[in-house]
Amino acid sequence: MATTGSTESHTTKQVGAHAKGFLQGIWEYVNHFFHIKDDIDIKGTLIEIKKGLDFGGARAWILMAAIFMASVGLNTGHMAIAVIIGAMLIAPLMSPILGTGVSLGTNDWKTLKKSTISLTQAVVISLLGSMLWFWVSPINSPSDALTVRTIPTIFDVIVAITGGIACIISFSLKDKGLAGTVIPGVAVGTSLMPPLCTAGYGLAHMDGVFFFGGFYLFLINAIFIALPAYVFVKMMKFPKIQIEDALTERKHKKYLIISLAVILIPSIWVFVGVVKDSVFQANADNFIDEVVQYDGSNMIEYKSDRTENTIEVFMLGEIVPGDVQKEWNKQLAGHGLEGTNLIVSQSKDMSGEISQDHLSASFIEDLYKDKEIQLSEKDEKIKFLESQLIHSKKSVPLLEIEKEIQINYNKIQKLSYNESMEINFNGKVDTIPTFIVKWEKGYKGVEEDSKKLIQWLELRLDIDSPRIVNH
Repeated sequence: MATTGSTESHTTKQVGAHAKGFLQGIWEYVNHFFHIKDDIDIKGTLIEIKKGLDFGGARAWILMAAIFMASVGLNTGHMAIAVIIGAMLIAPLMSPILGTGVSLGTNDWKTLKKSTISLTQAVVISLLGSMLWFWVSPINSPSDALTVRTIPTIFDVIVAITGGIACIISFSLKDKGLAGTVIPGVAVGTSLMPPLCTAGYGLAHMDGVFFFGGFYLFLINAIFIALPAYVFVKMMKFPKIQIEDALTERKHKKYLIISLAVILIPSIWVFVGVVKDSVFQANADNFIDEVVQYDGSNMIEYKSDRTENTIEVFMLGEIVPGDVQKEWNKQLAGHGLEGTNLIVSQSKDMSGEISQDHLSASFIEDLYKDKEIQLSEKDEKIKFLESQLIHSKKSVPLLEIEKEIQINYNKIQKLSYNESMEINFNGKVDTIPTFIVKWEKGYKGVEEDSKKLIQWLELRLDIDSPRIVNH
């Protein structure tokens, strides 16, 4: 028995050793596969980033061109996607943002100061340039491309973080050719220029929603691009700036800590807020899809507000009874919406009259717009059909040709005209100009004169393939 137990113990140890070796092999493969330290050019990275911090001269002109391109695309909507992408590709905004993260990670106060100044200059130029465009532009109403950039989501944060990782890695590679493809892609994906132009629209029209929303989205993108750069230089052990004077070093460290806190604290606050907003919106969407249903009544629109803890639903059709609304409110907690108040705004009260007590102004405005569009479309259709009817019925001046017919065809006693509809069972309806002719009784030249009459009518009245019906 002792021998058997010893054998089992030995077998167990062998299995454990094999498993450990297998896992270690996988780890070594993964570590080798993702190992990039040998590909990093630390000295070249610092040089490249510092070269891009001067915003004078050509960079300022390129930035201005990008501003106006993005503003035109956001304003007009004409080829908006292509124009906006072009603006994002040429806008030189990435270097000062990466410079901020790298300088924080290397204790480089001088570069941090220059990066901050360069980024501030770029932001101010962008805001003023876009404000100027939107101020002189004849198109005052905001496009969907502008509106969508006032509401940041968790996806904006994720894109900014992943874009920042890709950008700082490509900047740091010895092979600079890869950076030429990665950086433009990051510039498009993270969308730095359009939010600034949206903020410029808000300034031009004194609209706080567009200014703060657009600027907020820009800050999210900028912060979460700079943070991966900071983490990356720490992981890759970029050399820190050493200062001989201990007092100056302590002073610089203090400034760096403050600067890092200025970036980290708002970024954490922004991240948490955006996550909460996204979760709340997802829960609200799920609740509306699964719960808010009532026969005879349709949900036209709904709005959710996490800060107010409200979901406002606008129903059109039959009145939703109070007990049904209470049941809906009870199910809020089951969808992660504890403490949220459901407001059901309905189109009719119990008397059948329009009730506007619970309708938001935007709901009413949207309804009026929808009705105006529907009426306008109906009017256009009526006008079109009327014009088609007029053109389809070609007027025939029977009185004008009366004497000519009597001279050329004196055996005709009566002539009438109409358009007949004919189907040939091919899915189409043909309209045929038809003349009903009454000849003198006993006249033997009807067949020959009918052929001549058809040709004469075609020529005289400019009509195609008329038909003669003889009586």
